[in-house]
Amino acid sequence: MQLEAMSAAIRSHVGRTFDADVCTAHYQRLFQRVYAQRRPWTPRPLPYGSRLDQPWIPNVVTKLARRFIQ
Repeated sequence: MQLEAMSAAIRSHVGRTFDADVCTAHYQRLFQRVYAQRRPWTPRPLPYGSRLDQPWIPNVVTKLARRFIQ
């Protein structure tokens, strides 16, 4: 008897808490809030000692890339 009561209680709790319509509305509000707070992306110059300073990248490629960045 107690197991049946507990099963019914958890079933109703899950049905209320994880209702697809309610969760969908919550997610839509969350996505709208995140989208409203987004900042535009601005490219930043590469700092000295960047990813271009790798031993496997030829110096010619590094110098050419830095010339185009400036």
